[in-house]
Amino acid sequence: MDSLFAIPDGVHRGLPASKATIARSIRTAILEAYRVKHRGPPPEMKAHSTPGSRRFQCGTSQGFRRRLCKTATWSSIHTFRRTTADSSLGRRILQAAVWQQHTPMVPVSPNEGSEKQILRIIPDVDDLKIKREKISRQDVNFMKKHGQQLYRHIYLGCKEEDNVQKNYELLYTALSLVTIELANEEVVIDLIRVAIALQDLAITNEDNLPMFSRCSIMALVAAYLNFLSQMIAVPAFCQHVSKVIETRNMEAPYFLPEVLFRDKCSLPKSLDKHDKNVFFLTNKIVESLGGSGYGVERLSVPYVPQVTGRYNHNN
Repeated sequence: MDSLFAIPDGVHRGLPASKATIARSIRTAILEAYRVKHRGPPPEMKAHSTPGSRRFQCGTSQGFRRRLCKTATWSSIHTFRRTTADSSLGRRILQAAVWQQHTPMVPVSPNEGSEKQILRIIPDVDDLKIKREKISRQDVNFMKKHGQQLYRHIYLGCKEEDNVQKNYELLYTALSLVTIELANEEVVIDLIRVAIALQDLAITNEDNLPMFSRCSIMALVAAYLNFLSQMIAVPAFCQHVSKVIETRNMEAPYFLPEVLFRDKCSLPKSLDKHDKNVFFLTNKIVESLGGSGYGVERLSVPYVPQVTGRYNHNN
């Protein structure tokens, strides 16, 4: 399948989406993000065919392919960075991009064309044939300036008590795209801190979230750490993640997306009595990554969402 996207409806349903169609859909989504925030878009953003734009679907085996994020910049890899030069405006765009659902990308089976769950435990990420390139200096600077904003909106997005499966799929997609496009070693550590903080959020439940939301967050963290561990390919880290997932299969299957999002999944009444082996443990992650040369000191510092967009190693 040469094309990353397929047109889901209309007379061209099922045909590969052209670059122009994809760019038009993305432009429309970003313009809508400005609209819902009651801000005018930059003058260089021209949505030539907004009324005819359509939502499109993403092939499962192609869904995480390299440059998916940069497709959104359509004319220059610096378009989004220029747009977010103003910290306040950038924060609003990032928030809208994470929280709104104006262009949902629903995975489909390349062979059958039927819908398939995007939030799942991927047995072998190599099958996705993701090609990662060295993170550019511009990408590093972008994450230093806006990374904390992005982490914050993902974290807070997970806390919305009215979230449904689609919301968690979009949040998972955002985490995965950051991993593919922007994650150097420092960002990897930040992403793990966010994931562990989300797990702790679900366990302690200081926000009084419903049980479905708590289990959904646990499932999202499992799917994401499974993806991340295979992407950075540290054997000891992969082993810890795989062991936790295996234990969940036997003792807490409702913490896994394939089970949780099935119809009539039985939810636990409490998370207080679960064995620690069904959770991802910071000390195990520190041990596994530290032995591979990662700077793991910050992993022992719990993630707390920051209001500022500035990057700070102590946050």
